[in-house]
Amino acid sequence: MGANLVDHPSVYVDFGYDGAGRAVPALHTIVTFHSSERSSGETPDLMLWLADPTDEDTEFGAEVVLLRPRSRGSVRLRSHDPLDPPVIELPSLGDPADVERLAEGYRRALEVAAQPVLRRHCFGAEPAEPEDLEAVIRSELFSIPHTVGTCAMGSVVDESSSVYGVDGLSVVDASIMPDVPSGFTHLPAIMLAERLSKYIASTF
Repeated sequence: MGANLVDHPSVYVDFGYDGAGRAVPALHTIVTFHSSERSSGETPDLMLWLADPTDEDTEFGAEVVLLRPRSRGSVRLRSHDPLDPPVIELPSLGDPADVERLAEGYRRALEVAAQPVLRRHCFGAEPAEPEDLEAVIRSELFSIPHTVGTCAMGSVVDESSSVYGVDGLSVVDASIMPDVPSGFTHLPAIMLAERLSKYIASTF
């Protein structure tokens, strides 16, 4: 328990917009696509997430999100004291393929930023690829966060969310997902909660 922490790592590409923001609610645009190493028959592994500039935040750009990372982190106990906060280690892009795919997504975001329809509204300098893109990705990496996997079904809990070897204990949240989905985690988490809570209630 506690290993296999998976997340959706992301980097931001500023499109150079310096105009006014719109009143909330802001519109969000999301597109998913395959990196060059992933076949069309597999789920997408990259996403661009754009949100309209608002009165509170006039910045405009794209979050480049790696949907199918290979790197893993962990959650561990700090001590025997249950009141001590846990030690959480987010994935640190230890797998070179994660960096390469984020770099590919970053370049795709630059292609979007260079489109004439956007340049008519972005009056700042057109963004360009950094000289050391890998260093930028590693230094500016952030979590969405969409953390899952630390109580993975099949290794920590069974198909009914019961913890192996502990009677009467179940885990029903995103931590039981064996891997992070190619998209947002809230809908799968709701599905798990609705389905498994009914099962647990039926056993009493």
